[in-house]
Amino acid sequence: MYLRKILIVVLPVILICSCVTGPSSTDKFLFAPLNGKIFDYDNLPCSGVLVTVNKITKVKSDINGRFVVPSLAKGKHKFVLKKDGYETLEFTFEFLNSNQILWLKMTSLDQLIRQIEHKFDENAWDEVENLIARANKIEQDNPVVLYLTAVLYIHNTWYENAIEVLEKVIEKDTEEPIIYLTLADIYQYNVDNPAKALEMLEKYVALQYNEKAYSRIANLRDIVPQE
Repeated sequence: MYLRKILIVVLPVILICSCVTGPSSTDKFLFAPLNGKIFDYDNLPCSGVLVTVNKITKVKSDINGRFVVPSLAKGKHKFVLKKDGYETLEFTFEFLNSNQILWLKMTSLDQLIRQIEHKFDENAWDEVENLIARANKIEQDNPVVLYLTAVLYIHNTWYENAIEVLEKVIEKDTEEPIIYLTLADIYQYNVDNPAKALEMLEKYVALQYNEKAYSRIANLRDIVPQE
C-alpha cells in the first residue's frame, strides 16, 4: 500500500571519511588546497552541492561531485554542505596534512523514501517514524512522504490523523488512485462511514479500473441512502 512516485529527495546521515596520504604529523604547511568528493548513497556523484567553510568560503561540487577549497589553513574547520532535495550536512574537519582528501556522502529524498518503504516491509515502525521526520526536514508536505505518514498513522490506528494527511495529499495530487482507495478503506473498515467510503471508491474507479472496487461500490449503494 505504498505510493510510488519518483521525486528527487535526500537523506543526510553521513559517512564522512578523510583519506590521508603521507604522515600528518610531519607536514609543516600553513595553507593548502583541500580536495573533496561527494557521493549519494547510490554511490553516484553529487553535483551542485554548495560547500561552505567557516561560514565564509563557498565552493560548489562539479558534475563529478568534486570540489576544491583553494587555500585552507591547517587546523579545524566547520563545513556545511547543502543541496536542494538533500539533507544538510554539517561537520568539523581537522586539516592536518596537505594531501588529505574529503570523501563525503549525502542522501537524497528519493533514497530516504526507499529506506522508509524498506522499513515498512521490516515492520520497523520506530525507524519509519524517525525517517519520516528527517524527510520532512528536507521538504515539507511532500506528497509521497505525506502518504507514507498516513500509512504509519493507519498502523498506529490514528485513523482521523491519516484521513487529514490523505486529504492534504489530494489537495496536491488528485490523480493518484491509491489515495482514494486508502481513504475508502479507512472510511469503510475503520471509522464506519459508508457514505464517504462510497464517495472515495467512486473517485478511485474513475481513475483506475478495479473489479473488486466496483463490487464494493454496489454493496455500499445498497446501504447508503440515495439523494
